[in-house]
Amino acid sequence: MKLTDLRKYDTVILYGMGFNGQSLVNRMAIGSFVPNIICWDRKRGEYNGYKITTPPVDFSCLANYGKYLIIVTPTIAEYMAEMIDNIPDEYNVSTLYSFEEYKDGFFTGNDGFVTEKGHCTSCESDVVFEKQTTINNLKGIGLTTIFSTFCPKCGSITRERATVDALNTFFPAWRCKDVHESSPSLSRIKAMQTLFTTTGEECGEYSYSYFYEDVPLGEYKGESRCENLEKLTFSNETIDYLITTDVFEHINSPLLAFAEIGRVLRKGGAHIFTIPYFDHVKTKFRVKEQNGKLLYLDKPQYHLNPINADGSLVTVDWGYDLGRYIWEASGMELLEYTCYKPIGREMFNAEIKVFISVKTK
Repeated sequence: MKLTDLRKYDTVILYGMGFNGQSLVNRMAIGSFVPNIICWDRKRGEYNGYKITTPPVDFSCLANYGKYLIIVTPTIAEYMAEMIDNIPDEYNVSTLYSFEEYKDGFFTGNDGFVTEKGHCTSCESDVVFEKQTTINNLKGIGLTTIFSTFCPKCGSITRERATVDALNTFFPAWRCKDVHESSPSLSRIKAMQTLFTTTGEECGEYSYSYFYEDVPLGEYKGESRCENLEKLTFSNETIDYLITTDVFEHINSPLLAFAEIGRVLRKGGAHIFTIPYFDHVKTKFRVKEQNGKLLYLDKPQYHLNPINADGSLVTVDWGYDLGRYIWEASGMELLEYTCYKPIGREMFNAEIKVFISVKTK
């Protein structure tokens, strides 16, 4: 379901108001698409200006709400199952994250964190994904709790598995091609190298790079190449697939980077990437380079960086006009791929989005 689909309803009922329900009210601005929002939960109170009430025993009251949609939103799987069972079949219910399809594979710990059993695309193994909770003191944000699920065999995280799933889905022969990845995690490098060596066919090449300030561009630091996405040293049309996972929110001049990726990709190649994405607002650039210096347009924020303890500065919040920026910068067309497969959820988010820019010319 997309937020724009809510325009056809008079009322949306958030049933459960767990982590996901709160995030929807706060970050995704349901109120801009539907006239009336009602919040139901076991606990009464208020969240972000919305009054939370106990769910009714008699659902006939829904007749007063016009055309409505009930969205079940809690983090805890058992609570969601209980609520679904309580709602009679004749009522219009959407389980926001396709819970009915996957509920047999979910497990919930005492802290309400949901993990699941499924298939790890990074190491091609059937596993039970494990939860990981870390607390980081990030610049511009402060103490932040970060939740993730990782594969117990290869250590991959959700977005890494999602990019491999996108490659498998749209480019099934990708391991016979030349693939380059910018700023991968250490576990990611090992998993990708293993995938290439176990393909059973004529294998392509996997390479990776980071941007080191103390290493000339195009040269190596150990096995890692030094590259700046804004001015890549690769020759024209020498790479089939280029992967970035949560990198393009940290580039000072991302439009130059999109253009460079378009230059080095072969025709029919693609840029497969993930980013924090806000599909209800326009893109907001947080910094601008001016006379060789960085001008801050908003309060600085930082994310984790695998090779720098200080973290990575967030330079842009990408919105619904992402595709236009990519097209104007590189001439590449953007495909938005949503993965609903059981590859390990984070905070019960069964929707994992991967972007694919394809070079068609």
